[in-house]
Amino acid sequence: VKIIALDLDKTLLHNNGDVSKYSLNILKKCQEYGILVAIATARSEFSAKKYVELINPDIVITSGGAVARVGEKILHKALISQTMVNSIIKDGLSHPSVECIRIMGEKHELSNNTNVPKGKKDYGHYDYSDLSEPLKEAAWKIQFETKDISFLQKIQRKYPECTLVSYVNENLHKLANVKANKRDAMLSVCDYYKIKMENVAAFGDDSSDYELLVAAGYGVVVENGITKVKDIADYISESNENDGVAKFIETNILKVKIDV
Repeated sequence: VKIIALDLDKTLLHNNGDVSKYSLNILKKCQEYGILVAIATARSEFSAKKYVELINPDIVITSGGAVARVGEKILHKALISQTMVNSIIKDGLSHPSVECIRIMGEKHELSNNTNVPKGKKDYGHYDYSDLSEPLKEAAWKIQFETKDISFLQKIQRKYPECTLVSYVNENLHKLANVKANKRDAMLSVCDYYKIKMENVAAFGDDSSDYELLVAAGYGVVVENGITKVKDIADYISESNENDGVAKFIETNILKVKIDV
């Protein structure tokens, strides 16, 4: 294994958002033994920032694979065009089932959620906008809160350049560039380092991890992961609450590296 790719929420992180000292120590040991550590998260750069600073990974993949970078060097970038963003927003605003739209733009993060207390930001980083004015930038992804998935499926068919991802147990869905996925982002990373995907160990729990888990040489799903990804996993680790990722790495990757 030459690259370890880690999802954050409900995979590496505990349910309260913490990373254990044990996990941090294991990841540091990986780097000491020459294994590259990658964060591969659905979070935006802003939302992932504190974990990037804490873990100090070699590779950062954010927005579900819309962007991949090594330091400041961008290796992969997959946006929804400005024209398409505004068209999708218009469709969303006109549909009665849509409770909220969030735009993760290239420069701004906006939400029309009116339930956020005054002076606060939606999810801590989305600025309020009624989205009545056209955006002047492309976007990494567009999120919708709606119970009507059929409406979003129609939008996706209208814009085949986009893919639709639904979050489990939530009325939350996202549209993103079809190349904005963790697999394509990791392929760009592998090309940069001249490493084969068979030398990547990927860890995840949810639908957004599916393509990377299938493509990686080792696809590891935490015990608390959804059935869809467990069914295609090469290995099932202990849960995120039990530091399943770090325990798997220590036993199955680091131990092999040390013994060799």
